[in-house]
Amino acid sequence: MERVNVIENGKLAGWFDLDSVTQYDGPAHRDAFGTNDTALLRTKGGRWVLSHYSQYMKNGTIEDDTRYEFVTDEAAKDWL
Repeated sequence: MERVNVIENGKLAGWFDLDSVTQYDGPAHRDAFGTNDTALLRTKGGRWVLSHYSQYMKNGTIEDDTRYEFVTDEAAKDWL
């Protein structure tokens, strides 16, 4: 189990098990500055999570940043 905490407004909004989600990949944006990807996840408990992934170069080192946010059923439907 890979527990992922979801932080919203600087506070813990909840968590989910990354190993038990269904993932819907969005389009990737790649350019000279890095990569940005989004994915919509459906948790085992039925919640929707939007994943934002960025990879970029900083001071000669590749940096990774992944953020997660809970979204409503309506927002998930619009994303899909």
